[in-house]
Amino acid sequence: MAAPAIESRRGSALNDAVTPGSYWYEPVDGLLAAVHSTSDGLSAAEAGQRLAQVGPNVLEVRKKATALGLFLNQFKSPILLILLGATGVSAAVRDWVDAAIILAIVLAAGVVAALVIVVLSYYAWGFISGEVHLRWD
Repeated sequence: MAAPAIESRRGSALNDAVTPGSYWYEPVDGLLAAVHSTSDGLSAAEAGQRLAQVGPNVLEVRKKATALGLFLNQFKSPILLILLGATGVSAAVRDWVDAAIILAIVLAAGVVAALVIVVLSYYAWGFISGEVHLRWD
């Protein structure tokens, strides 16, 4: 059976992605055989053997970001760097009011962006851990 053709303005990149040999294109039975499993999953003995052989399937714990680190990370943004440059130019020509206004905007943008990341991270981890639930009433 031939791979389905997918039209794209950018050439055949999508067609190359849907080709025989890609794991998502293969029949399920073949994939299960390749990983030595069944549709019912692994037996307790096989799971124990794989656990002893390759270890537990856990993610590496990374250092938590601090609020200060998140705030400082916002200044990697090109637009904030341009605004900081404008602050420097305004200060160089002794236009202190404009320099102060631009600096206030940059600092406010950094604080707001960092707060958004902190709040969204809190809720994301809450959903993952099951500690936060949405109620639609």
